[in-house]
Amino acid sequence: GNHLLKDITALLAGSRFFEGPASQRWGQRAAALLDRALDEQLMADGLHYERSPSYHALVFLDLLECHRALPDSALRERLWSRLPDAAQPLADLTHPDGGPSLFNDGGLTKAPSAAAVLALFEAAGGDLPTPRPVFAYPDAGYFGLRGDGELLVVDCGPIGPDHLPAHGHGDLLACEWSVGGRRVLVDFGVYEYSAGAWRAMSRATASHNTVTVGGEDQCDFWSSFRVGRRARVLDRECRPPARGFELLGSHDGFRHLAGRPVHRRRVDASPGRLQLDDE
Repeated sequence: GNHLLKDITALLAGSRFFEGPASQRWGQRAAALLDRALDEQLMADGLHYERSPSYHALVFLDLLECHRALPDSALRERLWSRLPDAAQPLADLTHPDGGPSLFNDGGLTKAPSAAAVLALFEAAGGDLPTPRPVFAYPDAGYFGLRGDGELLVVDCGPIGPDHLPAHGHGDLLACEWSVGGRRVLVDFGVYEYSAGAWRAMSRATASHNTVTVGGEDQCDFWSSFRVGRRARVLDRECRPPARGFELLGSHDGFRHLAGRPVHRRRVDASPGRLQLDDE
């Protein structure tokens, strides 16, 4: 995941700072790894596949460093062609207070601000993305509405890639909402990674703006980063009306309980207004 990209960045930087056969091997190894990681880790909608807006900012910085360290090549051009799509979520998922969405493992200061990251992208020759009034990231599962001093973000996607759910939380159909420039519905984010009460609380469904059934979690979280049973999206439909959007979604995270219940949520939003209907 993001750790591999960090290692790739270090190998590429080392290959440019040193001379000789060893540094050439580092560069070749890093380029081969990056070529594969771009396809695996950057989803078609531009977000990093671990689906943490905070980690996405860190990954974007690493990709900028990789672009700077790579020699002129087809890979360098391909990397640059992917960066505009990866830049757009930094604009869309930033709250009016300048901080990121806290979905999954995230924090207000875990990564540099989106403004700082995008300034580096612009300095490298990229075009600054404009935050959109209505946005959808179907691969990551994030959908939202932006207005004057307002941002609504709804999560209706997988908690992460099946082989790497380490940074995922039990937040299917949860939402964040800023109004008047201030956060009103706030995601828990993450406090620490050591196994224990705080780590468990940060991942728990009850710590997110969604529904719990019988006090149970949507997913089977254990240890610091492990996940057994996990919730799956069953249905999802996003229908943008004239001045907002309507999202309908459901998941099977509670089907292990008696009666095999399914949580369905309808989100109806327009500027200054949010209605949630749960079944």
